[in-house]
Amino acid sequence: MIKRTVVAVFACGALIVMAASCGERISDTGYQGTWSRGNDKNTSTIALWQDAGEWRFTWFADSKSGAWRIRCDERLLCTETFEGRKTAEHAFRIWEDPADGNLRLECITTGFEPEALTTRYLDVLEVTDGGQKLWSYTLERDDQRFEGDGRPRRAFRKVSDRAGPAEPQ
Repeated sequence: MIKRTVVAVFACGALIVMAASCGERISDTGYQGTWSRGNDKNTSTIALWQDAGEWRFTWFADSKSGAWRIRCDERLLCTETFEGRKTAEHAFRIWEDPADGNLRLECITTGFEPEALTTRYLDVLEVTDGGQKLWSYTLERDDQRFEGDGRPRRAFRKVSDRAGPAEPQ
């Protein structure tokens, strides 16, 4: 009896340790969640969620050095800075396209430094790999239209089922 109790206690303790080390639960919640991508120089994190039937979006980006960053407010207006100076503003609009059910993300970027420049692009977002990957395909950039494999694309991996306006940790 003592031997079984010790084994059971050990097994339960191991399960508790394993569960604690598993981290954030990630499942197929469609678009809803927090998504990230990056490399050795920077990281980019977006969050998507619905609020009163409307899709919401926020974006946080940082260079590893901390010199470059992007932060958004609740109006989908994002400010880009480099070494503390405002270099651009990004105004977003997001909606679900009734034709295919995919989200569309439109951005108008107004650059200030190193030169004044306005750019518009339209992306389609697609969730794949059982809800673990989010693809962002550019459909339009200013007057240029992209189709098929010629579309610029970015892949984000899901890091959390949770999403909202709070800045990622």
